[in-house]
Amino acid sequence: MPSGPSKQDLEMYWQSSRQYFDELANYYKTSDPEYYKEYILPFYSNPFRSTGGSSSGTGAKKGVAVLAVAGFLAVAALGAGAFLLLQDDTGSDKETRSDKKEVTQPVGPQLITKDSLGVTTLSPAPETEPEISPVPLSIHFRRGRDLYNRKEYRLAEKYLQQVPESDPNYKDAQRMLKEIKDSNLSERKKPIERIR
Repeated sequence: MPSGPSKQDLEMYWQSSRQYFDELANYYKTSDPEYYKEYILPFYSNPFRSTGGSSSGTGAKKGVAVLAVAGFLAVAALGAGAFLLLQDDTGSDKETRSDKKEVTQPVGPQLITKDSLGVTTLSPAPETEPEISPVPLSIHFRRGRDLYNRKEYRLAEKYLQQVPESDPNYKDAQRMLKEIKDSNLSERKKPIERIR
């Protein structure tokens, strides 16, 4: 039989009056070390009770709740990551599977086409007009033209002089250079200001 309060009493003191429980612990630590080791020390050595929880598992319930929330967040993060990875792949595949067709070979007035799923179809050859492809602009011509339009003639002249003769826009570049030289636009000391 214990020489001090029962386990239920100690539990009640631990929950309701921690100061009184600590005083009892100090008293029994010196006067009855065996009682202290058996009944009081478990309250201090239990990590779930050190937060002030009861032996009925309040501290343990808090620990389990924290672990459950952390687990839920981890599962949610993994699910969101998987969703984003799969969303990118499936969305683009669905669109291209139905729309993507490859022309494999022309056969007289018909075309044999094969889509990405492997279905081969025959269709009449469409009558098409020859496409007029836009003339690609060299980087020097593009930059020179932009600077010319912004009336930065000195810089425009430098870029337009670098346009090669093989460029389809060579004549336009030479025309702009001639305009810059004829009107002495590159010799201006002060840039042209806008009037507002």
